[in-house]
This record gives sequence, C-alpha cells and structure tokens, in this order.
Amino acid sequence: MRVMYILHESGDSFNGASRSALTLIQEAAKDNDRVYVVLPKKMGRLFDELKRLKHVEIIEATYYRWKKRKAKNFVKSFIRYIKYRFYESIVNRVTARKLGMYALKEKVDVIHTNSSVINLGGLIHKVTKIPHVWHIREFGEEDFDMYPMESKHYFYDFIYNNSNFVLCISEAIGNKLRKNMPGDKIKVIYNGIHIPPLCDKQHFSNNLLISGVISKKKGQWIAVEAVRLLKEKGIVADLYIAGKGDEQSLNITPDIASHIHVLGFIDDMAMLRSNMDVELMCSVSEGFGRTTVEAMASGLLTVAAAGGASPEIVREGENGFLFDVNDPVSLSEVLRKILLYSDTRKIEIRKSAYEDVRKRFNRELYVNEVKKLYYELLDSHRKV
Repeated sequence: MRVMYILHESGDSFNGASRSALTLIQEAAKDNDRVYVVLPKKMGRLFDELKRLKHVEIIEATYYRWKKRKAKNFVKSFIRYIKYRFYESIVNRVTARKLGMYALKEKVDVIHTNSSVINLGGLIHKVTKIPHVWHIREFGEEDFDMYPMESKHYFYDFIYNNSNFVLCISEAIGNKLRKNMPGDKIKVIYNGIHIPPLCDKQHFSNNLLISGVISKKKGQWIAVEAVRLLKEKGIVADLYIAGKGDEQSLNITPDIASHIHVLGFIDDMAMLRSNMDVELMCSVSEGFGRTTVEAMASGLLTVAAAGGASPEIVREGENGFLFDVNDPVSLSEVLRKILLYSDTRKIEIRKSAYEDVRKRFNRELYVNEVKKLYYELLDSHRKV
C-alpha cells in the first residue's frame, strides 16, 4: 500500500500530533510500503526522524494553514484574511494540483492529512479522487485558540465532502464534529504510544510535573496556584514545569518561588518523569491527552482537568484523578488527598493506570486500527 501523509509542521515543536503521525509512518516503512511525507520545510526534529527511515520519500512543498490563531485586533485580522484569500488559498490550490498529479503518477492508494489546520489533503482529493483520511487531532478554538479562515459552514462542509473518513483521536472531538456535519464518515481511534516497562517504585515524595507549551489555555498557572493553596494548608510540594512559552502567565509569587521550577524544553521526558511522583494535565480542553497517557505509562499518579477527552482516559480513583476545569481550589483538594495516601495505595493506582494504558493505548493497537481503516477504504473504493 502506498500512503501519502500531509503534515502541518516540520519544526522543532514536535508535538503530539507529529509524534503520532511518525508512529504510523515508521510502521508503514517497516512493512516495506512506499510512503510519501509532505512537509512545509525540510528541517526540524520531525524531518530528522523521517530521514532515518527507509522507503520514505520526503517532499517539501509550499502550503499554508487554513486555520489560524485569533488575531489581536480587527486590523490584523482583516490583513490576515486578505492575505489568505488572495494569496495563501491560491498557493494551496496550485500546490494541491502539482502534488495530486504526482500522487497519481506514483499510484498512491491513500492520502492521509494529519491535522484540521491544513486543507491540502482535501484539495488533493478534490483534484484526484484518491481516497482521503482526514485526521482531526484538535478542537481548534477550545485548545489552541485557532479559527478557520473560511466560514464555519464552509469549513465543515469541505472536510465532509473531501474525505472518505474523518478520523478523530477522541469521542470528545468526534462529538463536536457530529454537531457540525453528518456522522457517517466519523471514526474514533485513540492514539497509541510505546509502553516502557513499569519501574519498581516503593516510596514517593511530593514532586509534581506539568509539561507542554506554557500558556493560559494549557493551565500551568492553575498548577502554580494549587501549590500555593497546598502550602497554606501545610503541605509542601515542588512543581516542575517542562516547556517554554508565556512564563508571565504562571504568576509565580515570592512566597512559593522556591517550590516552582521552570525547566524549559526537556528532550528526555522519560528521565525527568523517573524523578517525579504526580503529573498534572491542566489544559482547558485536551483533544486527546497524549501527555496524560504517557504519564500513566511511566507510573506517575495522574491528575487531569475534567474537560475535553480527559474523562475518556482517566477513571476517577481507579487509574487517576479528575478536577474541575480552571479551578485551582479543586486541583489543590485532589492533590491534598493524593499526597496523603499511603505508599501502598499509590502503588495500587499507578499499577492500575499502567495496565489500562497497556491495553487501551498501545502503539500496536493504534497502528493496526488505522491500517484496518485504510484497507476498508480501499475495498469500498474498488467497488465503486
């Protein structure tokens, strides 16, 4: 099978969407399938990973996002729209035609778009009718403050009409799409990760971890405030923040500054997690929660905001804990309860979380489910 993956980034951010796409590409390359990967630039960590793979052709192309972060004012918003309407959208169509002709020449079986923020795969499908899987990995507005450059009606109609399957990484995203388009093409397949062996940990401290781009919506400020509230109750915990971004949003005050450790970007998260006890996911609305799953697979007690897809992963008191979205008081109460648990109870929960992740979110299950979707798509396409 020949698959062409359309990726929305190639830089150093190397976020969950790109890592999940890399998993699919790596497995396809192992099967000696011919794989084509379209990137906006031949540079960055993702590009470096792809270069190591056999049977993978990397194609650099010029294309632009049709979903962007909200502009700060009307003038910037207007200029951005004009640029998109009269330049970027035209470039996207020209690039799609060129790539479409190449895909037909190479006898590509499936186009796979890896994000909702680009429409290049949909445009290629429109030109060539090559079967297209559109992977929706984000809410957009709720998690990244990103909005379509087209009207909402056009945006969802285009996705529906120019894909054979709309693949969602959670029921939460699937439910949002079902409110805006017919549900017959929508499929849900959870991301999968590599599951390391569970380390034997018998004793715990009060080390808390939160990772990701530092921003209001990712909620690191909630974790900082929860540490302050815990200290007021006589419980001292140290919070380690892995990531770069808007550090001013953290609102670190002198009374707790010695307990807040901003680490910047961390390449070896496995090593960092080996020294942690609890990992927090404070995002307002997480599309899936790859970080949550990775934390559970690493044997950390996991606490997540009860929004987005987190309740699909975390079962309260069984494999983790939930707190009210945007509520530091709720988080501090959950943390107080956890930190006062006996080591025996903590070990029970971390083992339960590890086994749950091993069964539901493993790499093999994820890859096999997506492959089944490809073959189902090809079978139906051949019958037409």
